[in-house]
Amino acid sequence: MSRDDLTSGWTEIEIYKIEFDYLKQLTTVSTGAILLIVAFLEKIFMQPEYKPAVAVSLVCFMISIVLCAIAQASIIEKASEKENIQWRNKVQNLTVILFLIALLSFVVGMISLVIFGLKTSSEKHEKNKL
Repeated sequence: MSRDDLTSGWTEIEIYKIEFDYLKQLTTVSTGAILLIVAFLEKIFMQPEYKPAVAVSLVCFMISIVLCAIAQASIIEKASEKENIQWRNKVQNLTVILFLIALLSFVVGMISLVIFGLKTSSEKHEKNKL
């Protein structure tokens, strides 16, 4: 089954809405992750170890948010362009690239956050043994 078979019943606008909503969800989750990190650092971890992991995580989530916003703007541009097919295809390629980099940035941010959490909890566990 090809992609055309799967999307043949969908209008172009419906596809744009799905793309836009996915980017909106990724933005929301990234923003929530930043807020949680800041809240935990402020309340729980007064002297956090592995600060580079936290920094990488925050930067990656921020990159993800910015790229999602740009990709959403490109979807709006793509949806409004009806006459110049070549331009619309270029904008589509840009949207896909931005989306993939935003998703990769989000995944790296999550991995970094998990590493921070694992290292912090293993250190606390070792301190409690002593």
